[in-house]
Amino acid sequence: MFEAFVTIVRRKCDRLFQIAGVDPSALGDTGMSDPLIKAIAQEAGDVANQFLNICIRAIDYCPPADLELGEYLRALITADGDIERTDKWGFREAVMRSFRRRCIFPDHVHFMTEDAVRWAPPGAALNIPALAFRNLRFEGEPGQPASAEELARQADALGAFVTRPEHARHFQLISAGSRLPKGIVQASPAIVQSVRVTRRAAPDGRVLFDLVGEVTQSCTVERSGSLFEVQGGSTVIVDPEGNVRYSIFKRLESDGRRARQHAAMTGPLRAFWQKKGRRWSLRPDMMRRLHGAR
Repeated sequence: MFEAFVTIVRRKCDRLFQIAGVDPSALGDTGMSDPLIKAIAQEAGDVANQFLNICIRAIDYCPPADLELGEYLRALITADGDIERTDKWGFREAVMRSFRRRCIFPDHVHFMTEDAVRWAPPGAALNIPALAFRNLRFEGEPGQPASAEELARQADALGAFVTRPEHARHFQLISAGSRLPKGIVQASPAIVQSVRVTRRAAPDGRVLFDLVGEVTQSCTVERSGSLFEVQGGSTVIVDPEGNVRYSIFKRLESDGRRARQHAAMTGPLRAFWQKKGRRWSLRPDMMRRLHGAR
């Protein structure tokens, strides 16, 4: 991200150097006036603030478990694209280039273009009437936190919708009573971890509202004779009309995820796991081991 930040600062400061008659390639040998230095510092501060906002907004576009750098890149590009349509200064291009230079690619992306990197909408039109803003109860205005009772009602509505057998596949969840996928021996009920309304101000003055919910599910999987838990689920972004804009999920059925977790448990992260019989689980003192006993 710092490389992308430097790229944008240079782009924005080129005009300042031109006005001041300063050659950017000779900065070490050329003096700069105080007003020019202050103008450059102001531009750098503004760009840093924009990148901070991009990084924070992207959190709402991340899957609820097992986040990877390629997925965070998707979140960055999608979140900024929803707010800033034109990208005049090439923020998103600079971010993608910095990730590409470090060989960090999202899964199944062969060409690092904005359209390829953005999260895709669900494969079917999904609408949750109970979560349309006309049916929500706000404390004054949408940006204010709702009451505990209202949040519980919203969570119930979201959970009921995403766990229906006809909807669960869009959120990579296993509904109650359905057939378990290969390698999964037990699936716990899905849990709505959070639900909240987001308010984002666009550079052109638009104010965008969405409802963001995080639904997780834990499954017991079998691999190489061992049993262990794998976390999955979906971050669900719903627009004010109740339409599901994005379902950003982690697949419980992914054999690659299971293989990586099993390799980590039995390899470099072995100290944080314990095995009783066939079942692996995190040690109760895992956090102390991670940070060192104090």
